[in-house]
Amino acid sequence: MGLFSWLRGDDAARAPAPAPANLEVDPSKSTTFSGDLETVPRNNTVCYHVEGFLQCEYFQRALRLGSRVATENVHVDTNVFSESEFFRSRLPELKQDVHGSAQHRTCPIVYEGCDEVEYKYVGGYDDFAKIAAQRHGVRP
Repeated sequence: MGLFSWLRGDDAARAPAPAPANLEVDPSKSTTFSGDLETVPRNNTVCYHVEGFLQCEYFQRALRLGSRVATENVHVDTNVFSESEFFRSRLPELKQDVHGSAQHRTCPIVYEGCDEVEYKYVGGYDDFAKIAAQRHGVRP
C-alpha cells in the first residue's frame, strides 16, 4: 500500500477513516515514501514526518502539501490517528521524543529527520508551508 493510497480509497478496509473528496492526491505528480525509513538513502535526503488525525483540516492540508514536496530526495512520512489517540497518547510521546516540540498543542505536528537521533521539530501546518516554500519552492 502506497503512502497516500488510503487517500484514494485503495484498501478501504484498512483505511483509518474515509477520506474527504477534496483530499485526492494524483500519484503521477508526486513521489511519495511508503515503508520503513531505514530503507531511505541518506545522501542528500530530507525526511519530514506529518502526524495528526484525518478530520483535522490543517492535517489534510499538510498531507496535500507533503505529496507535492515529496521527490526522490525528499521523503514525507505520515501517521494518522484518531483525534483522541493523537491528543491523549501520540502528541505527548512526540513532545518527549522530538527536540523543540515541548510546547506544541495542535494538529498536525511536523518534524524532520531520517533517523530518530536527528528528529527536529518543524511545527504545525503553517511552519511546514513556510519550509516547503523556502527550501523546496513549493507553495500551498
